[in-house]
Amino acid sequence: MPWRIVFFGFLLSFTSSFGQTHFISLFNEHFRDAFSLSHGDIGLLYAIGTLASAATLVWLGRLIDSMDLRHFTALVMAGLVVACLTAAAVPGALALAAVFFLLRLFGQGLSSHVAVTTVSRYTDAVRGRALSVTGMGHSLGEVVFPALVVAAIAAVGWRATWTLAAGLQCALLVVALALIWPHRAQRSKADCPASERSGSSWQLKQVLRDRRYHCLLPMMLAQPCIVTALFFHQQSLATHEGVPFLFWASGIALYSLAVVVVSLGAGALVDRYSGGQIVRYGLLPLVVSPLILLAFDLPGSHYGYFLLMGSCVGFMSPSLSALWVELYGTAHLGAVRAFNHAFMVFSSAVGPVVFGGLLDIGMSWDTLLLGSVVFCAASCALVWRVRFDYQAPVATP
Repeated sequence: MPWRIVFFGFLLSFTSSFGQTHFISLFNEHFRDAFSLSHGDIGLLYAIGTLASAATLVWLGRLIDSMDLRHFTALVMAGLVVACLTAAAVPGALALAAVFFLLRLFGQGLSSHVAVTTVSRYTDAVRGRALSVTGMGHSLGEVVFPALVVAAIAAVGWRATWTLAAGLQCALLVVALALIWPHRAQRSKADCPASERSGSSWQLKQVLRDRRYHCLLPMMLAQPCIVTALFFHQQSLATHEGVPFLFWASGIALYSLAVVVVSLGAGALVDRYSGGQIVRYGLLPLVVSPLILLAFDLPGSHYGYFLLMGSCVGFMSPSLSALWVELYGTAHLGAVRAFNHAFMVFSSAVGPVVFGGLLDIGMSWDTLLLGSVVFCAASCALVWRVRFDYQAPVATP
């Protein structure tokens, strides 16, 4: 396994934490107090920043296909340093939307994009396992940062904590560049995968016209939309289930464990079979997960719900990332992944709004959970009808 590239992907995935919801949310109450914002106000600013970052990612992410990887990595990681420093100095509520935009774009968006695109492109034989290890960087951030951030805020304040985050990002930037510095700025033909050497990789405009891609879209969007919505409204869901929230939240540890364990297993399956063969099963855990809450009214049954939801996230990540390479080659992988990632970010932003609106008009949690099951099952059925193997791209005008 090319460990330098894999560790580079792991490191970039880890640094993406500075722009992930689990990190930013630790500062929400401090932002609200400093700028006299309501919960709705800060939610709206966050949605604006997230959606704007998704739109920007579509065109900015494709530059990884043409730029020297070292230069692109330096720009992305330096951009995240600037984002953290901007968060430390943010003067008011309107500027907070710009802070969220920068953090989401350079952290959750581009850092993750560089990590997965690079590992997908340079690890042919062990791509599945390499992508699984890469994803563990995000899981590590979820584990270590909450306690560190809370302690730092208590010790030096929330603005200084963002400054410390910028300093850590600077140090990690040096490590990341050291890991990839031996790679040449321009790869020779011998370094490129067969699909690139033959000129048969798909361009983004060709991918968007592919029937197989259309069949994958519901599956690709279902997981971020539904999982994010369920987490965002989990206090309301816990109340509906009659579970004390502290007891409910203890299941999140099982969710994180399932993500890591299942991701490693799915990566090995991708290498043994293919992403196309195993991605069909990716949403099945999310079909069953809400059914546990609907069918059982027993203490601790929500643990099964969290385990299966984490299994879905762990299964989908390496299999779907590998599938884009298998179907469409690597020459334009940055453009394809940037578009897909932007779509998924948009889906994750819309999910909480849709669920919240339906709850506000009186729809019950039982109906929402059942609707989630039906949508995931229909998405699975659509994918099962598709044969995922490489085909030459159809010429476009």
